[in-house]
Amino acid sequence: MEKNGLPYTQPEQGFSQRALYRGGYDPRSVLRWGQMQAIALLEVLKAAERRFGDEGQQVCIDAIVGVGRKVGRDIAEAVKANMPQGLSDVERAAFFTSYINRNVYASPEVVTILSDDEYYFDILWCPHQDIYSARDCRLQRYFVQGIMEGAASVLGDIGGRFRIEIPKIIPRGDDVCRFHLHRLKEGEQAESWDEYSRKLAERELRELQSGRRQRLSHPSSEA
Repeated sequence: MEKNGLPYTQPEQGFSQRALYRGGYDPRSVLRWGQMQAIALLEVLKAAERRFGDEGQQVCIDAIVGVGRKVGRDIAEAVKANMPQGLSDVERAAFFTSYINRNVYASPEVVTILSDDEYYFDILWCPHQDIYSARDCRLQRYFVQGIMEGAASVLGDIGGRFRIEIPKIIPRGDDVCRFHLHRLKEGEQAESWDEYSRKLAERELRELQSGRRQRLSHPSSEA
């Protein structure tokens, strides 16, 4: 676990000491460097799918989910330390997702709680919004899957089980990326995050084989 429960604090401290506070350094270059890494990882996934099909795709997915799990375990410690007392279940879930958005995804957002069973958050800016297509965002689903699994191994069930819909996506032309969460009642079922991610992955392979673009009809959108 990293210091203070946040992931990658050691390189963060080195960045502050060796670059950020020395003067004459443009921190925007870190964003450019990060975009290069993001595009490289996306191209590795696509190349593995083209060359090795399902097996190559799964190797990449497993690696990304594995990184997400470690981050999730680390971030869970910070969430436990910083979550206010006396929150309702939906407020706990909203606090958790907001903490990840701001501290892992570097994304400013606004959270709106609609009821004891429903809330949504709007991502106002995403580091990848100007270089990713809506379809490319599928890559981030594997990080999210791992983060949720890793955090759950430490925190357990945070606020209950939720159905997640994504009605707005910035790379598709929307003003925000909106994630709408409805808490599932006892006995109620919904397609899980990783189940829909699997459908998106299978679609990519089908398109490679057929050479024809396909579209999924789903309330979680094309992300």
